[in-house]
Formats: sequence, structure tokens, C-alpha cells
Amino acid sequence: MRNIALGFQFPEKINEPKFLFDFLDKCDEIDSVRVCKQKIIDYLGIKEGDCVLDVGCGTGQEVQRIKQIVGNSGLVVGVDKSELMIEEAKKRADKLNMSVKYYVADANSLKMNDNSFDACRAERVLLFLENPKNAVLEMIRVLRPGGKLAIFDFYLDGTFVNSAFPALNRKIVGFISDSFPNGLIGCKLPEIFEELGLSNITFVPHTNIAPYDFFMWVCHGILEQAINQKVISESDLNQWVNQLKEMHESGRFLAGFPGFIVTGQKK
Repeated sequence: MRNIALGFQFPEKINEPKFLFDFLDKCDEIDSVRVCKQKIIDYLGIKEGDCVLDVGCGTGQEVQRIKQIVGNSGLVVGVDKSELMIEEAKKRADKLNMSVKYYVADANSLKMNDNSFDACRAERVLLFLENPKNAVLEMIRVLRPGGKLAIFDFYLDGTFVNSAFPALNRKIVGFISDSFPNGLIGCKLPEIFEELGLSNITFVPHTNIAPYDFFMWVCHGILEQAINQKVISESDLNQWVNQLKEMHESGRFLAGFPGFIVTGQKK
């Protein structure tokens, strides 16, 4: 199974977990993704000595970066529901001789003490959850009073690609968005933050621009499912794919996944 939507929901069912690791590594190389990560760090105001939690840490790239900021006097903890991800994250940290903590934990049940962290982040996580509001509540619970929370997530109905087939394109984008439990969660986060009592809420749009190879990689497994469910025909999909390839070869390809960086502070 090489379907990103299903793979990150059910990672233990993946025959080739390296596929997910490679996907995260590729994400980390994209300029707009790195800009998003830096914006989160800047908002959180992470400094030496801080205790920081990364929810849905994957293979731990951002945990490693933040550890370099907080130094030996600080603590960075990464949690992920996937044992495979945590095992890989630990291996990578060990290779770098980096003192960080990783735990297997569901975002809806962090199993950590109240008021433990100065800052908490989650990036591209809530769209995979059935109950994202409860996950946000958990993140707030483990923050200290005055602690900051920053979450980036997508509004996948806004996914764009410069296709010559707008009607087909809308159908494909809709299917991709609907393949995730909460593909529209990005624009709902300000309301959730307010309902859960956070203060100083900010709401900044951010788009992850997708290079051609990466965009097709994301779409491939999901759109195989669309064919199997007879949402689109194989011939229509081939037409769409071939046209995007032509756009890429002529230097005119453009695609992206829009979302929002939403931030708040615990009272």
C-alpha cells in the first residue's frame, strides 16, 4: 500500500514502511515546508532550556532541529502513534548521538503530566485524526500556563494544480481531500483554539508548493483508490497525468497544498 492518506492513518499495515520514511524525508527537502517549520519555531519563541513537545513527530527531523536550539539544558520530546516511526526516530537520533526523548503515544491520549511543556507543535497531523479537537485539548493540557501551541494543517479542498481539465481536476482534488478524515481541518483550527480557551490566537495562511515528482507521488496511491471506487476512469486519469507531465517538461507545472499555521497561548 503506497497510499499516503491510508499509510499515515494505519502505518503498521504498510508492507514497506520505508515508503513513509522516504516520504517524510522528501517533505523535509521542500523549501516551502522548511519555511513553514521555521515559522512555527519563530512563533513558539523556542530558546535554550525550554521543554518542547512535537506531536506526530514521525522520524524526528524537527525534534532534532529543536534540540539544537534548546541545548543540553532543554528537553525535546517527540510522540507518534506508530511504533515504526518511533523506532526509526530513535535510530536516527542515536546515529547523531543526540539526547532527545521519543514515545509511542496517540495524540488523543498523550499520557504525560499536566503543565509539562513550554511549547508544543504539530504539523500535518490533525488531518489524519477522527477527533482533532480532542487532540488539541490534550496538547493544551500538557502545556504550562503561558505556554505556546502552534499547529500547521491543510485545507485540502484548496489544493491547486495548473491542469487543462478543470472539471476533472475538481473531481480529483475533492477525492484527495475526502480521503483524509479531516482534510479541511486547517481552517477550523482558530475556532477550536478559541473554544478551548487559548489566548493571543493568530491565523496565518501558508501553502506547501509541491514539486512535480512529489505531487505525483502524493497523488498516485490515492488516485488508484479513486479508480477502484469508479470515481474517475483510468482513461481520464491517464489524460490528466499525461498533461501534467507535459506541463512539467515545459517548465510550466505548478501545484500546491494550502493550509494555515494557527497559534495560541495557554492562559
